[in-house]
Amino acid sequence: MVLCHLHHSINPDIIKGALEDLGHTARNVLNFRHRLTKAPLPPYFVDLEPRYNNKSVYDLQFLCNIKITVEAPRRKTSIVQCTRYQSYGHIKTYCTRAFACVKCGRDHNTAECTKDPATPATCALCGGAYPANYKGCDVYRRLQTARGSFAPRPRPPTSRMPTPHVDTGDARPFPPLPHTQPPVPHTIPPSASYSHAFAPGPQAVDLGAQLFAFLTEFMTLFSQLMQQTGTILTMLTSILPRLTA
Repeated sequence: MVLCHLHHSINPDIIKGALEDLGHTARNVLNFRHRLTKAPLPPYFVDLEPRYNNKSVYDLQFLCNIKITVEAPRRKTSIVQCTRYQSYGHIKTYCTRAFACVKCGRDHNTAECTKDPATPATCALCGGAYPANYKGCDVYRRLQTARGSFAPRPRPPTSRMPTPHVDTGDARPFPPLPHTQPPVPHTIPPSASYSHAFAPGPQAVDLGAQLFAFLTEFMTLFSQLMQQTGTILTMLTSILPRLTA
């Protein structure tokens, strides 16, 4: 069951055909009418046959070359009543039982009732001295009470957690980087020749050790920097959804 809002009045049979072309089968298409003037209104009530693709009808934006809006009908707080049999839980469209008059409770159509308006009514459900659609009827009150007892309890309001303030200028949450001495560059004495400078010996060993120490220290600093970056990303991930909520 869906509710379609069209900006123009269209024959319900045309709407049925358009829905069938889209893979939907409509049982009934009813045009809402004004309560007093009976003029047609934009909303249409569409009752679809149960199918696997019924939910896709809410994605429709155009029907019969007209811009439409599809939404679920609002849930009624009262229990529906059949105006044919006067029983609750269904409507006359799907009722095949015998007629029951809403005024006198006898087995005939309400439109054909000849009861004197001066005589009291008789409820077809409980036999009370009121019409069958009276909301003070014992049958209706019991059904409404049973319905309320099985209704889901409202969830208690949850207080939103305050968004923590993050001071970007405060570096206390982050561990400080270790202060290390910069590596001493290896210099070649001016008096040394090219072959002496690059010949294998103590100088070459010292240069390799210093290069290894520099690379080790660089990897340590880089690892700590990656850890701090991960901490910042984690804080932003937890804060941004609260700021955009």
